[in-house]
Amino acid sequence: MKTIRVGMIRCDVHAAWYGLLFAPANEELMLYHFPQNQYYFYYRHNLKFGLLPGFELTKVYDPFPPHVGMTRAEDDQRSNAEIFSQLFLDKPTVCDTLDEVSDDVDVVFIADCMDPEDGRDHLQLAEPGLKKGVPTFVDKPFAHELADVHAMIDLAKQNETAVMSLSLLRANPKIDQFRNRFAEIAPVGMGVVKGVGKSGLNASIHGLSMAQHTFGEGVEWVQSMGVIPLEFVRMHYPVDDPKLPHGLDVMAILSFLSGPECGARCEAYSGSGCIHSEWINDHNFALGGIEIMKMIRTMAETRQPALPYKSMIELFEIVEAARRSQARGSEPVYLKELRE
Repeated sequence: MKTIRVGMIRCDVHAAWYGLLFAPANEELMLYHFPQNQYYFYYRHNLKFGLLPGFELTKVYDPFPPHVGMTRAEDDQRSNAEIFSQLFLDKPTVCDTLDEVSDDVDVVFIADCMDPEDGRDHLQLAEPGLKKGVPTFVDKPFAHELADVHAMIDLAKQNETAVMSLSLLRANPKIDQFRNRFAEIAPVGMGVVKGVGKSGLNASIHGLSMAQHTFGEGVEWVQSMGVIPLEFVRMHYPVDDPKLPHGLDVMAILSFLSGPECGARCEAYSGSGCIHSEWINDHNFALGGIEIMKMIRTMAETRQPALPYKSMIELFEIVEAARRSQARGSEPVYLKELRE
C-alpha cells in the first residue's frame, strides 16, 4: 500500500481531529491543546478504534490567528503550525509559505472548523496545489460562494487532478442505515433534518449535507426563512410516484439550538408512519471521518473525486437558492435559475 503524504493547511480543531484518525499523536499534549477532541479518545480507548493505515502527515501550514476552539493554545506565542507539529509524532515540516505545503505531497487537506471566513478563502488556499496537479480535499464548507466551487472544480479539471469537499454528515454510515429503513414506511413524502446553524455556513452546511445524504439529489426548488441566514430551508423534490402527487419536501431546521453534543437528527414521514434516525453527534462523527479519509485515499490514487462533482455543486446551488429565497421574502427559487 502506497503511503499517502498529507499536507495540512489551517491547523485548527478539525485539522487535529482528522489528523488523529491517521497520524500517531502525543495524546496528553493533544488533550492539553485540543480538549474538544476528547471524543476521539472515547473511540480510541473504549471502542478500540485504531489508526487508519497508509497515511503520513508530512507538512503543515498555518499563519492565521489562533483559531476558535484552541482554548489553551490561544495564549501560546508559537504559531498554530508549530504547536501542531509538536502534537503529531510524524513531526510534520512547518511550511513558511502556502506554496510550500503542496510540494512533495500526495494530497492537500484544507481544514476548517469554525473559521470566521466561512469558506471565503478556500479558493485562495486550494489554488497553488490544484495548479500543481495535487489532489485537494476542502473541509466544509467547500466555499462561501457557488462561483468559487465552480472555480476550484475547473482548476482541478484543467490540471488533471481532483478536488473534493464534504461534511461528516455526507459520509456517516449511520445515515445510510437510516435511509435503508425507508422501505418500512415507503413511499416517503416528507423529511425533517435538525441540524445546527448558529455558527454560520460552517455549521448549517452539515444539516443540508445530512438532507442530501438521506434524501438524495434532484432538488427542484428551495424556500428559506428565519432570523439568521438559512435558518429554515425547505427543499422540494419532484417525485414520479402516483402515491406522492406533490413530490417530496424536506425541511432543514438550522437554528440556534445545538445539542446533544453538536448533534443532528433526521425524520422521514409517509402516509403509513414515520421513522427517526439516532443522533449523529460527536460520539459517532468519527465513523464519517473514517469514510472521508478512505475517499481521500481513493482521490489521491485515482486523481478523481470519490463523490461526483454534480453532487457537490448541487449542495451549493441549494445554499445559493436559499440565500436568494430569504432575500426575496421566502419566494421559492428554482435551482435551474442558477444554471442558466
